[in-house]
Amino acid sequence: MNVKILNFYLYVVLMLFFSSTLNHFSNNKSLKPKILDATVAIAEKNIKEDITIKSQEIAQKDLNEKTIASSKKNISSNNSYRLTEKYKKEEPTKTSPGSNEINLFSSKPAQTYKNETPKREKAPSKELILASNQSTKNLKTDADETSTTSKKIRLPKDCSEIMQAYSKDICPKKVSLDFEYLLMNFFEDGLSYASILDDESIRTKNKQKFKSGARFSAEFKAYRSLYLDLAYTYIRMKNKDSIEASGDTILGTFFPPNIGSLTSASAKLTGNFNTWDLFFLKPYHVSKSFVSRPILGIRGAIINQSLKMLYDIASTTNPVNAKNEYWGVGLNTGYKSEFLITKNFIIDTKAVFSLLYGKTKISQNSSVPLLVHATYDLKETSYQVKPNAELGLGFSYSRYFTKNINRLSFRASYEFHEWWGQNQLKRFFSTDPTGIKTVSRNNLKFNGFTFSINIEI
Repeated sequence: MNVKILNFYLYVVLMLFFSSTLNHFSNNKSLKPKILDATVAIAEKNIKEDITIKSQEIAQKDLNEKTIASSKKNISSNNSYRLTEKYKKEEPTKTSPGSNEINLFSSKPAQTYKNETPKREKAPSKELILASNQSTKNLKTDADETSTTSKKIRLPKDCSEIMQAYSKDICPKKVSLDFEYLLMNFFEDGLSYASILDDESIRTKNKQKFKSGARFSAEFKAYRSLYLDLAYTYIRMKNKDSIEASGDTILGTFFPPNIGSLTSASAKLTGNFNTWDLFFLKPYHVSKSFVSRPILGIRGAIINQSLKMLYDIASTTNPVNAKNEYWGVGLNTGYKSEFLITKNFIIDTKAVFSLLYGKTKISQNSSVPLLVHATYDLKETSYQVKPNAELGLGFSYSRYFTKNINRLSFRASYEFHEWWGQNQLKRFFSTDPTGIKTVSRNNLKFNGFTFSINIEI
């Protein structure tokens, strides 16, 4: 019985020995491929970390450029980084079947691998990546909204400077067309055609009257914020008056004193006033309620006047014809301003001064002889520099169309015009035919209302 028990134990020991030996050889054969698999997995993980770091560097660089093109690159790089992070999370599940065999050499193989390699830079946190993505999306959204708005409204490229001058978001375009109706009272010194002598005083006869005119102007954008303004002004001058003696003595001012008293006198004035203006102006938007517009340019003028007087002496009519023709050209400078009460109501002012070099040609003649051998026929030509000035104050109402780009305005204003030294006609101061002289006060003046329609397109 004891022998059988010993044999049984011996058999068990032998079986354990042979089974352990077989397990040893079998384990050596299976460890080789598993070790190789672990090495490949670590190498793949290293490559993936390199790819992740590169993609993070590209993403960080693209975020700093802050452009729409760089935004697209940021989105793609961030997406690639998220895909890499996802793959890293899934990687332990792929290598988990061989985790027991790898633990034969180390309980933490991944940690051993990291300690054996050079230290890498710390990757950006997920919060930083999410913030970068959000800022990129915001930049792209703002750029898309700006481009969409510009396509719909079609604003000029340099509209920002104009828009800040207004209380609301408006932006006039480059071309402005203006038509003005002028109702002007004109008066010229030195055109008194008769003097009335009574017991009390000496009175001269000269009548003022309002006449119509027109002004056309166009304003174009020449260069950046510099504008070119072209304007033409026309005023029709026409006036007539008459007087009869009713016990008073009447003297003709364009006759020599020795002619004697007149029974009646009349005069008729006709003329054309023309000016052409070409000047540059630059608006300065001082504030949202004030625009300053200095101007500098060239002015040309043609002013032709014709005066016909009829003097009755002893039932005989004696005509006197006179002409005063002038043209000039020179520099024109001034200042315009706009006070913006609201988006639709504006008060504007202007002050313009010019110096024109020009030619004046006069002629005076009559059939009445001055002396026995002297006839009434005077002619003179002179070249002079003459100044002129304009002042104006206006009020306008505007309506805007097409996304606040096109504007239609209605304006009313009052203006003063002064042209110095225009009347060069001669007067007789003695019975001597050579005793003639131009009157000292000889200015041409206009004052009156203007009504205009303006459109900006």
